[in-house]
Amino acid sequence: MKVSTRSTFIHEMGHVMQYQNGMNPILSAGFHQVLHYASFQLCDPCLRSWKDFFSTLSPNGLNPEAQADWCRYNYCLNEGY
Repeated sequence: MKVSTRSTFIHEMGHVMQYQNGMNPILSAGFHQVLHYASFQLCDPCLRSWKDFFSTLSPNGLNPEAQADWCRYNYCLNEGY
């Protein structure tokens, strides 16, 4: 299986983990979409560069989408990609 497929699975499982820990990722994503479009797309709360993840030791404090991307990034790093 391709690493892109596996990393997408890890990303989505990050959302499952958020739900299991009491967060509603769907409502949170809706809030972030409203924020993005209400600012006429000037604010993108989910936009993070991969370089930002080098200095982020824990997904705590990140928005839900960035938390799932953090899980994906660390999976790819551990797989050597």
